Amino acid sequence: MRATPLILTLVLLLALVAGLWAVLGGDAFAVDAGASVATDAPRGERGALDAEAAARAEREGARSAAVVAPDASAKPLASNAKTAVPALFGRVLGPDGAPIAGARVLAATSAEGTAPVPLDIELEAQSKAGRKARASTTDAEGRYRFEGLDKGKLRLSARAHGFVFRQEDRWTVEGALEQALPDLRLAAAAIVSGKVVDRAGAPIAGAAILASLSQPTERQNVSFPGRGIPLVTTAADGSFHVDELAPGPFRLLVDAAGFRVHEEVGRTTRADAEHEALLIVLEPGMEIAGSVRAEQGLPPVVRVTARLASASTPGDDHSDSDDAPPPGGEVRARHALCDAEGRFVVRGLKPMSSYRLTVTVPGSEPETWKRAVGAESAVAQAGQRGVEIAWKPETALVFQVVDAETKEPLTDLDVWAGIGRERLVRDEKGEPQKHFEGGRVRCGELRPQSGKAIHLRVRAAGHVDHEDKTLVVKEGETRDLGVLALARARVLVVRVVDAAAGTPIAGARVLVTTGEAEELEGWLAAENEQDARGQSRLWSARTDADGRARIASAPGKSVAFAATARGYLASATQHELLPAEGDAEVGLRLARGGAVIVRVADAGGRAVPGVGIAHKRPGEARDEEGWTAVTAEKKTDAQGVAHFENLAPGVHAFAIHDETGEVWIDAQDTSGAGPQWVERAVVEGGVLELAFVAPPRGDLFGRVREGGRPLEGAQLRLTRVREGESGSVDSWSGPQDPSLAQTNHEGEFRYEGFRCGEYWLSVHHATRRMGARVRVTIGEEARRCDVDLDVATIEGTVTDLEGQPLAGIDVSVVASIGEEGDGGDDAPYQLVLREDERGNTQMDYRQTTRTSERTDARGHYVLRGLATGRPLVVAVQSDLVESASSPELTLAPDEVKTGVDFHLRRAGAIQVTLAGNVPRQDTWYEVRAFLLENGGEQFRESTWIGAWNKTTTLRGLAPGKYKLVLAQPGKNAVAPERPFPSREVDVRPQETAQASFEAY
Repeated sequence: MRATPLILTLVLLLALVAGLWAVLGGDAFAVDAGASVATDAPRGERGALDAEAAARAEREGARSAAVVAPDASAKPLASNAKTAVPALFGRVLGPDGAPIAGARVLAATSAEGTAPVPLDIELEAQSKAGRKARASTTDAEGRYRFEGLDKGKLRLSARAHGFVFRQEDRWTVEGALEQALPDLRLAAAAIVSGKVVDRAGAPIAGAAILASLSQPTERQNVSFPGRGIPLVTTAADGSFHVDELAPGPFRLLVDAAGFRVHEEVGRTTRADAEHEALLIVLEPGMEIAGSVRAEQGLPPVVRVTARLASASTPGDDHSDSDDAPPPGGEVRARHALCDAEGRFVVRGLKPMSSYRLTVTVPGSEPETWKRAVGAESAVAQAGQRGVEIAWKPETALVFQVVDAETKEPLTDLDVWAGIGRERLVRDEKGEPQKHFEGGRVRCGELRPQSGKAIHLRVRAAGHVDHEDKTLVVKEGETRDLGVLALARARVLVVRVVDAAAGTPIAGARVLVTTGEAEELEGWLAAENEQDARGQSRLWSARTDADGRARIASAPGKSVAFAATARGYLASATQHELLPAEGDAEVGLRLARGGAVIVRVADAGGRAVPGVGIAHKRPGEARDEEGWTAVTAEKKTDAQGVAHFENLAPGVHAFAIHDETGEVWIDAQDTSGAGPQWVERAVVEGGVLELAFVAPPRGDLFGRVREGGRPLEGAQLRLTRVREGESGSVDSWSGPQDPSLAQTNHEGEFRYEGFRCGEYWLSVHHATRRMGARVRVTIGEEARRCDVDLDVATIEGTVTDLEGQPLAGIDVSVVASIGEEGDGGDDAPYQLVLREDERGNTQMDYRQTTRTSERTDARGHYVLRGLATGRPLVVAVQSDLVESASSPELTLAPDEVKTGVDFHLRRAGAIQVTLAGNVPRQDTWYEVRAFLLENGGEQFRESTWIGAWNKTTTLRGLAPGKYKLVLAQPGKNAVAPERPFPSREVDVRPQETAQASFEAY
């Protein structure tokens, strides 16, 4: 059995966008499924399970001791709803178990487009993070309640004065009528107070105090520099009082109009203790003054925003994402409102810095802003005056949509408008706009091109689409199309019935397309609650009480159609050629799938939550090599139960798979190391129960020290020991990966409810260039593991041959012998969100530690926190100089090795151009560079070139003569069908040579 790393960015983006329901924050265990035991359980009904959910919500073996089972006597808050609506409820308690009244609880599910940032991030940043949350306030018994949440992965946060705010990402909304969640216990908070003043000591009232998200915390492995969680605002005398911070280090953003943003970094000692009063002095900073100019006038409210403009250093081969997150105070945007004449003054800017100025106008919700489409951006230097920003009129189409017969407005619409291709009209939040008051439509943000027409399509249920491909508008023109009257369409009636009983199914989702049947597959697999809207060749409708759905027909065309309904399997896709005249009616029959309820308990019969359950469907194929990927399709909930519903009839197999990430299993392996599958024959409408006895769990805790002192902020990770695989690392499972932990202000860490067995415990820290790893054993009794790190260091300088120091050169260290724990591949990742200079949010995943440092202005570097007793190699790599490596070095504990210096030749570059016509658009080539030296060829560098990129540059080449080879993809360079084209080029220091190849 071997672990296969996943492509981190794709996995996380797909998880965020598609709303994978598996709880990332749940318990993670390394699998040894041979230790699990499956037993038959009595046949049961789902209703009985829901009825006993609240009473059976126990948390023995749970990962977090702060989450406890709800009291069996706790009642859900009363619902005001007159009809049955799925509800989710729980309690918020203090550290002593007493209920907390008035706590603010936020909830959101992945189906609602959440991103893994705090739900209570400042309002303007919520839309940037894709956050949509519901709010509830606890009553006198600490109870909260949410109704109508979409099914999916749940994100929940709770905060109250006097307690540390917290967020949970481990649970799932199942859609049950009454779903009880384990109790949330909030820890007692430390207290920070102080006063905010200006240079003269005058108090600053109304300054916003926020918990900075510039760095990840013990509870949140996500950073969003420049953004924060609002805490308080300063009083008239400039004073503030914050009582929601965790003991230990804290970062506060202080934002006051007209002043530079300040980031206050400090530390509290313990809960319930008040930190020494802070005196925060804000600097006025520089200004940028100018005006927004428009020929036709400006909207009544216009805001100018200044953000630091990105800058690159010549020869710098690093992107912004390679660097540590910038200080939150520097990247936080500054704003200014324009006066009636469009004049503005943006204050509080960093001296000697360039800023990108953008224009926004109020959004549809309070405290939100949207980009002003007609306004250009500008770059200005702090202190600059007379800056002008041009505002161009927006290009738009406006019209009203009515019924052709009744002349009544049609308000439920899908509208597309775009140049070259249809673009769905969206609202300010980026969601497809479906409702248009009074049938009035505005298609804005059009970008007309000379001589090209706009493609407009308007759709209303039961009506013929209005389509126009002849509209040509000028830039800045608002074209009023008047009234568009939509004719009633011929109707396609799809009747959906129960396959066994023949009774109509109400509320079924019917999907029809004039395209290929494959276009329906994704929708058929999606949750039944999601309606297909905004697809030009796809129609969707719901069946009425008689099981009939009415959709606009496509006379004379062939359509593919299918249906889904809750509690049923999706139908097979059918095809029908619709008549050229008249309406049409077709039918679909839905079969009820079976269900399997999997229960997981420990040897004592106590429910075990967070255990992954793998599932194989009937006839599931393996790949050609006999390897099959195994993942946990679901995890057990707080009651130790996982529900598998709407299963196709046939033999299904289940196994405990409490492992993080994806694991590949050799189908021919008979050692018993793989999952122990248990098969069950599922029949239509049947409900089976399956019980597993989970292997025992245990806890691991301890302290990390560096040089004898507690090391706070150390990133720890547990990975299963796999003998014979050199301690291969599990794939990363996102910001809430349960195998990750971080030491608190006293260097302490704790893992709870992990499967007993042998693990690697890796330790990384932002100030250390290499990680450390120790082997630990988790048993049923809690075990302590203290990690003591020494501080071995290598120092040196990097200069050119003339002795001039080289700044900004990357110097890294690696173990010369491949060995576990060298501080590289197994370093945990964090999610970093950043706003670029135009206000767009960028998402990046990067390791929390790095193996390199950059030289300072004197060419000096310090590599700190290195491995001892092992051969190490220091390497230099940059576009500015030739690459070089040191001899092997072995350090003793706490040794400081100095004088590891490099004297290097300045490097050159070769720009390679692909000339001529490329045979195909997907044709690409590899450009290989060989240094010709001492009568031989030494490979130095390679890059790719092709139809999509006809120019590329090879950088960081030592001076000398090079042979360039344009290699054909998939061909051997030694004996190709014909010799590859080649060129010889001389590379000189700090110069870029040119080479050109004809495509072939």
